[in-house]
Amino acid sequence: YTLSDQYLHNLDIRLEKTAQDAKLPEIELNWGPGLGTDEKELKENASVTRVLGYTSAMPAKLEKIKTETNPAQLYRWVAIDNRYFLASFIMSDSLNFLNAGMQRQNKKTAPILLLSANVKQDEPVQNFSMKFYIGPKLYTHLKTLNIGLEKSIDFGFFGWLGKIALAVLFFLFNLVGNYGWAIIIMTVIIQILVLPLTLKSFKATAAMKKIQPKIKDLQTKFKSDPKRLQVEMMNLYKTQKVNPLGGCLPLLLQLPIFWALFTTLRNAYELRFAPWILWVKDLSACDGLATVGGISINLLPLIMGIGMFFQQKMTAAVSDPMQKKMMYIMPVIFTLMFWGFPAGLVLYWLTNSIVSMIVQYFVLKEDNNNIAGEQKNARA
Repeated sequence: YTLSDQYLHNLDIRLEKTAQDAKLPEIELNWGPGLGTDEKELKENASVTRVLGYTSAMPAKLEKIKTETNPAQLYRWVAIDNRYFLASFIMSDSLNFLNAGMQRQNKKTAPILLLSANVKQDEPVQNFSMKFYIGPKLYTHLKTLNIGLEKSIDFGFFGWLGKIALAVLFFLFNLVGNYGWAIIIMTVIIQILVLPLTLKSFKATAAMKKIQPKIKDLQTKFKSDPKRLQVEMMNLYKTQKVNPLGGCLPLLLQLPIFWALFTTLRNAYELRFAPWILWVKDLSACDGLATVGGISINLLPLIMGIGMFFQQKMTAAVSDPMQKKMMYIMPVIFTLMFWGFPAGLVLYWLTNSIVSMIVQYFVLKEDNNNIAGEQKNARA
Protein backbone atom coordinates (compact mmCIF):
# COMPACT_ATOMS: atom_id res chain seq x y z
CA TYR A 1 0.00 0.00 0.00
CA THR A 2 1.19 3.52 -0.85
CA LEU A 3 -0.96 6.06 0.98
CA SER A 4 -1.52 9.72 0.06
CA ASP A 5 -3.07 12.67 1.87
CA GLN A 6 -5.18 13.43 -1.25
CA TYR A 7 -7.46 10.38 -0.69
CA LEU A 8 -6.05 8.65 -3.81
CA HIS A 9 -3.82 5.71 -2.85
CA ASN A 10 -2.03 2.82 -4.58
CA LEU A 11 -2.24 -0.92 -4.08
CA ASP A 12 0.36 -3.21 -5.70
CA ILE A 13 0.09 -6.99 -5.39
CA ARG A 14 2.87 -9.34 -6.52
CA LEU A 15 2.43 -13.11 -6.72
CA GLU A 16 5.51 -15.26 -7.19
CA LYS A 17 5.80 -19.03 -7.09
CA THR A 18 8.47 -20.27 -4.69
CA ALA A 19 8.29 -23.72 -6.23
CA GLN A 20 7.42 -24.84 -9.76
CA ASP A 21 4.43 -26.94 -8.64
CA ALA A 22 3.14 -24.34 -6.16
CA LYS A 23 -0.44 -23.10 -6.54
CA LEU A 24 -1.06 -19.36 -6.55
CA PRO A 25 -3.81 -18.13 -4.20
CA GLU A 26 -7.03 -16.54 -5.40
CA ILE A 27 -7.26 -12.82 -4.71
CA GLU A 28 -10.51 -11.07 -3.81
CA LEU A 29 -10.83 -7.42 -2.87
CA ASN A 30 -14.09 -6.76 -1.03
CA TRP A 31 -15.45 -3.61 0.56
CA GLY A 32 -18.44 -3.56 2.82
CA PRO A 33 -21.07 -4.02 3.85
CA GLY A 34 -21.72 -0.39 3.01
CA LEU A 35 -19.65 2.66 3.72
CA GLY A 36 -19.36 4.67 6.91
CA THR A 37 -21.03 8.04 7.30
CA ASP A 38 -22.08 10.67 9.84
CA GLU A 39 -24.45 9.73 12.65
CA LYS A 40 -27.16 11.94 11.17
CA GLU A 41 -27.02 9.98 7.90
CA LEU A 42 -27.09 6.48 9.41
CA LYS A 43 -30.87 6.09 9.18
CA GLU A 44 -30.96 6.35 5.40
CA ASN A 45 -27.43 5.10 4.73
CA ALA A 46 -28.30 1.56 3.63
CA SER A 47 -30.94 2.80 1.18
CA VAL A 48 -28.64 5.33 -0.54
CA THR A 49 -25.53 3.10 -0.67
CA ARG A 50 -24.77 1.90 -4.21
CA VAL A 51 -22.24 -0.29 -6.01
CA LEU A 52 -21.16 1.46 -9.21
CA GLY A 53 -19.11 0.79 -12.30
CA TYR A 54 -17.69 3.37 -14.74
CA THR A 55 -17.53 1.73 -18.15
CA SER A 56 -14.28 1.50 -20.09
CA ALA A 57 -16.02 1.54 -23.48
CA MET A 58 -16.70 4.94 -25.01
CA PRO A 59 -18.81 6.84 -24.41
CA ALA A 60 -18.07 6.05 -20.78
CA LYS A 61 -21.07 5.99 -18.47
CA LEU A 62 -21.90 5.25 -14.86
CA GLU A 63 -23.82 2.05 -14.14
CA LYS A 64 -25.29 0.48 -11.03
CA ILE A 65 -23.88 -3.00 -10.47
CA LYS A 66 -26.72 -5.24 -9.32
CA THR A 67 -25.37 -8.77 -9.68
CA GLU A 68 -22.50 -10.75 -8.17
CA THR A 69 -20.69 -11.65 -11.39
CA ASN A 70 -19.79 -9.08 -14.06
CA PRO A 71 -16.65 -9.05 -16.25
CA ALA A 72 -14.24 -6.59 -14.65
CA GLN A 73 -12.90 -5.60 -18.05
CA LEU A 74 -16.19 -3.78 -18.71
CA TYR A 75 -15.22 -1.12 -16.18
CA ARG A 76 -12.51 1.45 -15.79
CA TRP A 77 -13.27 1.60 -12.08
CA VAL A 78 -15.77 0.16 -9.64
CA ALA A 79 -16.95 1.80 -6.44
CA ILE A 80 -19.28 1.78 -3.48
CA ASP A 81 -20.73 5.10 -2.34
CA ASN A 82 -23.37 6.81 -0.23
CA ARG A 83 -24.58 10.40 -0.12
CA TYR A 84 -21.27 12.03 0.88
CA PHE A 85 -18.49 9.41 0.64
CA LEU A 86 -16.90 7.19 -1.98
CA ALA A 87 -14.62 4.13 -2.05
CA SER A 88 -13.48 3.48 -5.61
CA PHE A 89 -10.98 1.04 -7.12
CA ILE A 90 -9.36 2.16 -10.38
CA MET A 91 -7.78 -0.75 -12.23
CA SER A 92 -4.59 0.07 -14.14
CA ASP A 93 -5.33 -2.88 -16.45
CA SER A 94 -8.85 -4.26 -16.17
CA LEU A 95 -7.78 -7.43 -18.02
CA ASN A 96 -5.82 -8.40 -14.90
CA PHE A 97 -9.11 -8.60 -12.99
CA LEU A 98 -11.80 -11.19 -13.46
CA ASN A 99 -15.12 -10.24 -11.86
CA ALA A 100 -16.76 -7.16 -10.35
CA GLY A 101 -20.01 -7.52 -8.51
CA MET A 102 -22.40 -6.65 -5.73
CA GLN A 103 -23.62 -8.81 -2.88
CA ARG A 104 -26.48 -7.89 -0.56
CA GLN A 105 -28.11 -9.87 2.21
CA ASN A 106 -31.45 -8.07 1.88
CA LYS A 107 -32.87 -4.68 0.95
CA LYS A 108 -32.46 -3.35 4.48
CA THR A 109 -28.70 -4.01 4.59
CA ALA A 110 -25.94 -2.16 2.76
CA PRO A 111 -24.30 -3.93 -0.21
CA ILE A 112 -20.77 -5.33 -0.51
CA LEU A 113 -18.47 -4.54 -3.43
CA LEU A 114 -16.70 -7.62 -4.84
CA LEU A 115 -13.62 -7.53 -7.08
CA SER A 116 -11.50 -10.57 -7.94
CA ALA A 117 -8.12 -10.79 -9.68
CA ASN A 118 -7.53 -12.86 -12.80
CA VAL A 119 -4.92 -15.21 -11.32
CA LYS A 120 -3.24 -17.43 -13.92
CA GLN A 121 -1.65 -20.59 -12.53
CA ASP A 122 0.66 -21.05 -15.52
CA GLU A 123 2.51 -17.77 -14.86
CA PRO A 124 5.17 -17.93 -12.12
CA VAL A 125 5.07 -14.18 -11.47
CA GLN A 126 2.05 -11.91 -11.67
CA ASN A 127 1.57 -8.27 -10.73
CA PHE A 128 -1.70 -6.53 -10.02
CA SER A 129 -1.93 -2.80 -9.38
CA MET A 130 -4.69 -0.27 -8.86
CA LYS A 131 -5.37 3.12 -7.44
CA PHE A 132 -8.11 3.42 -4.85
CA TYR A 133 -9.94 6.55 -3.74
CA ILE A 134 -11.45 6.57 -0.27
CA GLY A 135 -12.82 9.92 0.86
CA PRO A 136 -15.47 12.62 0.47
CA LYS A 137 -17.38 13.30 -2.75
CA LEU A 138 -15.92 16.76 -3.32
CA TYR A 139 -16.91 17.62 -6.87
CA THR A 140 -14.04 19.98 -7.70
CA HIS A 141 -11.42 17.65 -6.20
CA LEU A 142 -12.78 14.54 -7.92
CA LYS A 143 -12.87 16.36 -11.24
CA THR A 144 -9.15 17.29 -11.01
CA LEU A 145 -8.29 13.57 -10.82
CA ASN A 146 -9.56 13.25 -14.41
CA ILE A 147 -10.79 9.65 -14.10
CA GLY A 148 -14.54 10.28 -13.96
CA LEU A 149 -15.00 9.87 -10.20
CA GLU A 150 -17.07 13.08 -10.13
CA LYS A 151 -19.76 11.13 -12.03
CA SER A 152 -20.60 9.40 -8.75
CA ILE A 153 -22.17 12.63 -7.43
CA ASP A 154 -25.90 12.49 -8.04
CA PHE A 155 -27.09 15.73 -9.64
CA GLY A 156 -30.43 14.19 -10.56
CA PHE A 157 -32.33 14.13 -13.84
CA PHE A 158 -31.40 17.74 -14.68
CA GLY A 159 -27.73 17.17 -13.90
CA TRP A 160 -26.35 19.90 -16.17
CA LEU A 161 -28.44 22.49 -14.33
CA GLY A 162 -27.26 21.09 -11.01
CA LYS A 163 -23.61 21.49 -12.02
CA ILE A 164 -24.24 25.12 -13.01
CA ALA A 165 -25.96 25.72 -9.66
CA LEU A 166 -23.01 24.21 -7.78
CA ALA A 167 -20.53 26.37 -9.73
CA VAL A 168 -22.58 29.50 -8.89
CA LEU A 169 -22.75 28.43 -5.25
CA PHE A 170 -18.94 28.06 -5.08
CA PHE A 171 -18.49 31.48 -6.72
CA LEU A 172 -20.85 33.19 -4.26
CA PHE A 173 -19.23 31.39 -1.32
CA ASN A 174 -15.85 32.81 -2.35
CA LEU A 175 -17.45 36.28 -2.26
CA VAL A 176 -19.37 36.10 1.02
CA GLY A 177 -17.56 33.28 2.86
CA ASN A 178 -20.77 31.60 4.04
CA TYR A 179 -22.75 28.90 2.21
CA GLY A 180 -26.01 29.96 3.89
CA TRP A 181 -25.84 33.48 2.50
CA ALA A 182 -24.57 32.07 -0.81
CA ILE A 183 -27.74 29.92 -1.05
CA ILE A 184 -29.94 32.96 -0.30
CA ILE A 185 -28.19 35.15 -2.88
CA MET A 186 -28.32 32.39 -5.51
CA THR A 187 -32.04 31.86 -4.87
CA VAL A 188 -32.75 35.59 -5.26
CA ILE A 189 -30.74 35.66 -8.52
CA ILE A 190 -32.74 32.71 -9.86
CA GLN A 191 -36.00 34.41 -8.88
CA ILE A 192 -34.92 37.55 -10.77
CA LEU A 193 -34.09 35.46 -13.85
CA VAL A 194 -37.48 33.71 -13.83
CA LEU A 195 -39.38 36.87 -12.81
CA PRO A 196 -41.22 37.18 -16.18
CA LEU A 197 -42.59 33.64 -15.73
CA THR A 198 -43.48 34.31 -12.09
CA LEU A 199 -45.33 37.53 -12.99
CA LYS A 200 -47.22 35.75 -15.74
CA SER A 201 -48.24 33.01 -13.31
CA PHE A 202 -49.43 35.41 -10.59
CA LYS A 203 -51.30 37.62 -13.08
CA ALA A 204 -53.07 34.56 -14.47
CA THR A 205 -54.00 33.51 -10.93
CA ALA A 206 -55.27 37.02 -10.16
CA ALA A 207 -57.34 37.00 -13.36
CA MET A 208 -58.87 33.66 -12.37
CA LYS A 209 -59.69 35.06 -8.94
CA LYS A 210 -61.38 38.03 -10.57
CA ILE A 211 -63.81 35.92 -12.60
CA GLN A 212 -64.63 33.46 -9.79
CA PRO A 213 -68.09 35.02 -9.13
CA LYS A 214 -69.00 34.55 -12.81
CA ILE A 215 -67.73 30.97 -12.74
CA LYS A 216 -69.84 30.29 -9.64
CA ASP A 217 -72.91 31.72 -11.38
CA LEU A 218 -72.36 29.45 -14.39
CA GLN A 219 -71.88 26.41 -12.14
CA THR A 220 -75.17 27.17 -10.41
CA LYS A 221 -77.02 27.91 -13.65
CA PHE A 222 -75.86 24.84 -15.59
CA LYS A 223 -75.20 22.34 -12.80
CA SER A 224 -77.56 19.83 -14.45
CA ASP A 225 -75.97 20.21 -17.90
CA PRO A 226 -72.20 19.50 -17.73
CA LYS A 227 -71.65 19.83 -21.49
CA ARG A 228 -73.30 23.26 -21.63
CA LEU A 229 -71.37 24.31 -18.52
CA GLN A 230 -68.10 23.39 -20.22
CA VAL A 231 -68.99 25.39 -23.33
CA GLU A 232 -70.05 28.43 -21.28
CA MET A 233 -66.86 28.23 -19.18
CA MET A 234 -64.70 28.19 -22.33
CA ASN A 235 -66.62 31.18 -23.70
CA LEU A 236 -66.07 33.02 -20.41
CA TYR A 237 -62.32 32.35 -20.53
CA LYS A 238 -62.25 33.54 -24.14
CA THR A 239 -64.22 36.76 -23.58
CA GLN A 240 -62.28 37.61 -20.39
CA LYS A 241 -58.96 36.65 -22.06
CA VAL A 242 -58.08 34.31 -19.21
CA ASN A 243 -56.07 31.11 -19.58
CA PRO A 244 -57.10 28.64 -16.82
CA LEU A 245 -53.67 26.98 -17.11
CA GLY A 246 -51.82 30.29 -17.13
CA GLY A 247 -50.97 30.01 -13.44
CA CYS A 248 -49.54 26.51 -13.78
CA LEU A 249 -47.56 26.51 -17.03
CA PRO A 250 -44.94 29.11 -15.96
CA LEU A 251 -44.38 27.15 -12.74
CA LEU A 252 -43.92 23.92 -14.73
CA LEU A 253 -41.25 25.65 -16.83
CA GLN A 254 -39.42 26.52 -13.59
CA LEU A 255 -39.64 22.95 -12.29
CA PRO A 256 -36.33 21.76 -13.85
CA ILE A 257 -34.47 24.59 -12.09
CA PHE A 258 -36.08 23.85 -8.73
CA TRP A 259 -35.49 20.10 -9.04
CA ALA A 260 -31.84 20.59 -10.03
CA LEU A 261 -31.29 22.81 -6.98
CA PHE A 262 -33.16 20.36 -4.76
CA THR A 263 -30.88 17.48 -5.79
CA THR A 264 -27.67 19.53 -5.75
CA LEU A 265 -28.19 21.04 -2.29
CA ARG A 266 -29.24 17.66 -0.89
CA ASN A 267 -26.08 15.94 -2.14
CA ALA A 268 -23.43 18.69 -1.92
CA TYR A 269 -20.67 17.50 0.43
CA GLU A 270 -19.44 21.09 0.71
CA LEU A 271 -22.46 21.93 2.91
CA ARG A 272 -21.43 19.29 5.47
CA PHE A 273 -20.72 21.05 8.79
CA ALA A 274 -21.06 24.42 7.00
CA PRO A 275 -22.77 26.89 9.39
CA TRP A 276 -25.14 29.71 8.52
CA ILE A 277 -26.23 31.83 11.50
CA LEU A 278 -27.22 31.34 15.15
CA TRP A 279 -28.62 27.82 15.68
CA VAL A 280 -27.94 26.61 12.10
CA LYS A 281 -24.54 24.97 12.56
CA ASP A 282 -24.67 22.42 9.73
CA LEU A 283 -26.41 23.11 6.41
CA SER A 284 -26.24 19.41 5.51
CA ALA A 285 -28.36 18.43 8.53
CA CYS A 286 -31.78 19.49 9.82
CA ASP A 287 -31.63 22.72 11.88
CA GLY A 288 -32.54 21.34 15.29
CA LEU A 289 -33.23 24.39 17.49
CA ALA A 290 -34.12 22.22 20.48
CA THR A 291 -35.30 18.73 21.41
CA VAL A 292 -38.59 18.20 23.22
CA GLY A 293 -39.51 14.70 24.34
CA GLY A 294 -36.99 13.20 21.93
CA ILE A 295 -38.44 15.16 19.00
CA SER A 296 -36.22 17.70 17.23
CA ILE A 297 -37.83 21.14 16.82
CA ASN A 298 -36.67 22.42 13.44
CA LEU A 299 -37.39 26.12 13.05
CA LEU A 300 -36.71 26.63 9.33
CA PRO A 301 -39.39 24.15 8.13
CA LEU A 302 -41.88 25.75 10.56
CA ILE A 303 -41.18 29.23 9.19
CA MET A 304 -41.37 27.83 5.66
CA GLY A 305 -44.77 26.22 6.38
CA ILE A 306 -46.19 29.42 7.89
CA GLY A 307 -44.97 31.41 4.87
CA MET A 308 -46.56 28.90 2.47
CA PHE A 309 -49.84 29.17 4.40
CA PHE A 310 -50.01 32.94 3.91
CA GLN A 311 -48.92 32.56 0.30
CA GLN A 312 -51.76 30.09 -0.34
CA LYS A 313 -54.19 32.46 1.33
CA MET A 314 -53.03 35.32 -0.90
CA THR A 315 -53.48 33.26 -4.08
CA ALA A 316 -56.66 31.37 -3.19
CA ALA A 317 -58.69 31.75 -6.37
CA VAL A 318 -61.01 28.77 -6.01
CA SER A 319 -64.59 28.86 -4.83
CA ASP A 320 -64.90 25.15 -4.01
CA PRO A 321 -64.57 24.73 -0.21
CA MET A 322 -62.84 21.34 -0.63
CA GLN A 323 -60.20 22.84 -2.95
CA LYS A 324 -59.64 25.65 -0.45
CA LYS A 325 -59.08 23.10 2.31
CA MET A 326 -56.56 21.27 0.12
CA MET A 327 -54.70 24.52 -0.50
CA TYR A 328 -54.37 25.06 3.24
CA ILE A 329 -53.35 21.44 3.84
CA MET A 330 -50.45 21.73 1.38
CA PRO A 331 -48.27 23.89 3.70
CA VAL A 332 -48.70 21.24 6.42
CA ILE A 333 -47.68 18.48 3.99
CA PHE A 334 -44.63 20.46 2.81
CA THR A 335 -43.62 21.22 6.41
CA LEU A 336 -43.72 17.54 7.34
CA MET A 337 -41.94 16.59 4.12
CA PHE A 338 -39.12 19.12 4.69
CA TRP A 339 -38.88 18.42 8.44
CA GLY A 340 -35.90 16.10 8.21
CA PHE A 341 -34.32 17.67 5.11
CA PRO A 342 -30.90 19.40 5.26
CA ALA A 343 -31.08 23.02 6.44
CA GLY A 344 -29.46 24.24 3.21
CA LEU A 345 -32.29 22.77 1.16
CA VAL A 346 -35.00 24.20 3.46
CA LEU A 347 -33.24 27.59 3.39
CA TYR A 348 -33.42 27.58 -0.40
CA TRP A 349 -37.15 26.77 -0.40
CA LEU A 350 -37.87 29.28 2.37
CA THR A 351 -36.04 32.06 0.50
CA ASN A 352 -37.84 31.11 -2.68
CA SER A 353 -41.22 31.35 -0.90
CA ILE A 354 -40.41 34.75 0.65
CA VAL A 355 -39.33 36.26 -2.67
CA SER A 356 -42.43 34.80 -4.35
CA MET A 357 -44.66 36.34 -1.66
CA ILE A 358 -43.09 39.76 -2.17
CA VAL A 359 -43.64 39.59 -5.94
CA GLN A 360 -47.14 38.28 -5.36
CA TYR A 361 -47.99 41.11 -2.99
CA PHE A 362 -47.15 43.76 -5.58
CA VAL A 363 -49.01 41.91 -8.35
CA LEU A 364 -52.14 41.66 -6.19
CA LYS A 365 -51.80 45.27 -5.08
CA GLU A 366 -51.62 46.40 -8.70
CA ASP A 367 -54.62 44.24 -9.58
CA ASN A 368 -56.67 45.62 -6.67
CA ASN A 369 -55.78 49.17 -7.70
CA ASN A 370 -56.95 48.41 -11.25
CA ILE A 371 -60.23 46.98 -9.93
CA ALA A 372 -60.77 50.02 -7.71
CA GLY A 373 -60.10 52.29 -10.71
CA GLU A 374 -62.59 50.38 -12.86
CA GLN A 375 -65.26 50.61 -10.14
CA LYS A 376 -64.64 54.33 -9.76
CA ASN A 377 -64.99 54.89 -13.50
CA ALA A 378 -68.17 52.82 -13.55
CA ARG A 379 -69.74 54.95 -10.79
CA ALA A 380 -68.71 58.14 -12.62
